[in-house]
Amino acid sequence: MTLGARIRALRQKRGMTQGALATAAGTSQSYVADIEADRSEPSLRALRAIADALGVQPWELLKE
Repeated sequence: MTLGARIRALRQKRGMTQGALATAAGTSQSYVADIEADRSEPSLRALRAIADALGVQPWELLKE
């Protein structure tokens, strides 16, 4: 499973839209969409913000 797929799965499990995740992480919905589609790799700062918004540790998004 790719990083984008893990983020999408966690977001959907929590009942969040891409827009809600983006707002909680302090980024744009289009950036979240690009990450989930594996068109963009998040910076470490963005990865941390997304993990915080999803209520997980950053390493949980990176594990295989």
